Amino acid sequence: MHAFILRYTDGHRSTTCASMAKYRPISPEQAWRSTRSTGLDSFERYVELYLLSSPFSNAIGCFRFVLRIAAAEIGMSCEDLFATLSRLEQKGIVLVQGDFVLVRTWFFHNFWDSTFAGNVAKAASREAAELPPAIHTQWTIACIEAGVPAEVISKFSGKPLQSPLEQPNKGLSNNNQTEPQPDENTTTTITAPPCSRGGGDSFSLELLPIGEPHRRIIESSLDGIDFTDAQAIADEVCGALAAADIGRRKPILGLHGWIPALVESFKSGSFVPQWGTKVAQERERTLTNAERERSARAEDEREIVRQKEARYSATALLQSLSETDLYEFIRAVEPQVKLPKLLPAIRDSILRREVPQGLGGSIVVSASRTWSMQPGARP
Repeated sequence: MHAFILRYTDGHRSTTCASMAKYRPISPEQAWRSTRSTGLDSFERYVELYLLSSPFSNAIGCFRFVLRIAAAEIGMSCEDLFATLSRLEQKGIVLVQGDFVLVRTWFFHNFWDSTFAGNVAKAASREAAELPPAIHTQWTIACIEAGVPAEVISKFSGKPLQSPLEQPNKGLSNNNQTEPQPDENTTTTITAPPCSRGGGDSFSLELLPIGEPHRRIIESSLDGIDFTDAQAIADEVCGALAAADIGRRKPILGLHGWIPALVESFKSGSFVPQWGTKVAQERERTLTNAERERSARAEDEREIVRQKEARYSATALLQSLSETDLYEFIRAVEPQVKLPKLLPAIRDSILRREVPQGLGGSIVVSASRTWSMQPGARP
């Protein structure tokens, strides 16, 4: 027997249970009304719900999965599923590393007190031990962000955490007691309100995907700082998080204290970027490449429009010609056809007063540009 356990805003949960059966809780408030869910499109919602209830899933919300099988179960192509996972990763909902997927919202739906206690804790411990170090660090951060107390994670792992742990943001309270409610002072979007410049204007920081889950604390810590300086500090934060993710530096689990200390070092003049310079350079390269791609796409679109307009003009010309002029036009086109096997199809198309497709169409369009609209004229 398989069953879903739904958690409601009064904190109660269903007593439905099946012996040794796999069941997965889904919180209605988190799935449909949280600030994270309101920024998702229908495909992203569907994939998140699949990951929360997938047969691949385990007790800790970080598990191996096979993209091909997942796509078949969801009813999507592998390409569409991969693209959707990429968008969810950018929005801080999931993290995909190799064949592991971390569902960052897992403990907004699941009860951590049940996961980290009793027989479930034994299975959860084995599952956590199988995680690669980099994704294990991200799993720990996701647990803390979802309101799992630091001492619970420390006791579960059997060792103290390496740095002071980040406390959950406002509204992300212990989810064993009550549903997190959206901040009344913010709009229901996936990201926090933008920082404010000194003059009252607003801006939105450019963050690496690894920094998006921490956007609220990053932007609130940099509120009031000049945009250029705030972006430089944000680059340093994202660069440090990325370096920790691949094991090049110790994990940063206390962003609430670490970022303000970074800001103070900046204000005192002792701030020396260690990780942010490469992030800034990569961001500039990304922006430059994106602009080039946009320009190339725009030029391609303009070329398509020009080709359509040329075909319309050529068609209009063919439809305006008399029978005599139509044969004159064919004789004008024939010398331009380098492949004799194309001639019959081109002649038939012109006699139907239609522009052929492919190379023949290009030849007809080219000839029409030099053809005078005066009856009986030759190019």
